[in-house]
Amino acid sequence: MGKKKKEKVVDKAYKKVSDKSKQPVKASGEVLKGVKSPKLNWVEQVKQFLREVKVELKKVTWPSKREMIGSTFVVIIFVVLVAAYFGIIDLIYTIIIGKLLG
Repeated sequence: MGKKKKEKVVDKAYKKVSDKSKQPVKASGEVLKGVKSPKLNWVEQVKQFLREVKVELKKVTWPSKREMIGSTFVVIIFVVLVAAYFGIIDLIYTIIIGKLLG
């Protein structure tokens, strides 16, 4: 790829990005204002933030009850195994250090 052709590709990509940045961002049919707009006071910024959070939460795929129970069970088993591992390591080190110092 020649240098001039590379520059043209980069210029086209830059133009596409800059053109898109001028358009308002839409989420769920709602045009969102900039959060840090100088025209909005802090109360309006908080309200805008909460509206955006509500829109994003509608996009979340929540786990089913069965998936949640399964995941919770895996986490509990993993925590018990790690606790047992560290307990055994601690016991071994306690015995070794006790014999060395005792």
